[in-house]
Amino acid sequence: MKKIKNAVRPQLLLMGLVLVLCFGLDAASENEVCFYGSKGFAADSTFRIHGATCQQCSTQAGGSWIDRTQGCETPREKRVLDAQPRGKVCSDSDGLAYSEGAIFDDGNQCKRCQGGQWFPLDKKAFCKP
Repeated sequence: MKKIKNAVRPQLLLMGLVLVLCFGLDAASENEVCFYGSKGFAADSTFRIHGATCQQCSTQAGGSWIDRTQGCETPREKRVLDAQPRGKVCSDSDGLAYSEGAIFDDGNQCKRCQGGQWFPLDKKAFCKP
């Protein structure tokens, strides 16, 4: 009986370690998802054109959109299904989520999400006229 207990213990420890690592990686990757209109996008592999601005979803910015000068020559989006926004996000009148740094243009206003709030931007510089 003692031999069986000793043989099972390492397997249980290994299984527990695997679960901790898996859940830890999932939590980290969830923090690195950017949102634009409540659609989640994978960090570092997603480039979008927001208005007139090229942006990338960035792990270095914790799942925020950062302005780029290149990368949008062929915009690519890697969707993350069923992801939920974390941290500070902005929402539009429909309640859709936008990550930090996202640029929103509804035709009348050009604005950027910062600190969970929208701030006006120069329309010609950041949004299409």
